Amino acid sequence: MQINREAGSRDATISLRGLPGSFARTTLNGGAFADPILNGSTPLGAFNSDIFTAINVIKTPSASNLAGGLSGNVDLRINPALSRKDGGFAKLSYEYNDLGSLGSPLASLGYNKHLTDDFAVFGVVAWKDEKFRRDSITVNSWNNRLGAIQLGNQAAAGANPVYDALIAQNPGGVYYPSQTRQLVKFNRGSTLSASTGFEYRINDSWKFGTNAFITKRKLDEATNHLL
Repeated sequence: MQINREAGSRDATISLRGLPGSFARTTLNGGAFADPILNGSTPLGAFNSDIFTAINVIKTPSASNLAGGLSGNVDLRINPALSRKDGGFAKLSYEYNDLGSLGSPLASLGYNKHLTDDFAVFGVVAWKDEKFRRDSITVNSWNNRLGAIQLGNQAAAGANPVYDALIAQNPGGVYYPSQTRQLVKFNRGSTLSASTGFEYRINDSWKFGTNAFITKRKLDEATNHLL
């Protein structure tokens, strides 16, 4: 099991059995939900993790698990209200990135309450101000250096056994990146996630309840710098 963090906008995914995250099925409490990306891997960066109580990785799905995960299932868990202890929490955190000297504050607030012995409610909300950048190098074109024609002129190219060996393997010559670009993508926006639910115990054998969540990630101030 691996965490893959190379996707754009820090949309981390979970890779199972050496296969990319797109081969795993992501569920919520065992059920399907609207995926932020169609035909791809669920981007964990689209959620604030404080709204979940656990993430279960099921490498060998059984008949009780939702089908569709070739490498396994990644189940995001939101505990029902009756299983939570009464009380609340508040959290403030700060993420600092050396690249660009950027900071991202995060605030979370949650509360659980048993109104009776058989009825409980809960709610969690989390907000993050995201600021981060990603640098990369791209090669736009390749040029040929010390090709077969140039090497035929010993006065111009000189005898070089290393290049001679490369030419023997590749008659087109030795290629090098002639046009490179430095791409800096600056991301700026916010992520708001919330979960809530209630649960009612009808009797020792039956319970009725619901869990719901919503998340909205909007990096609307992202800019690209190309050098």
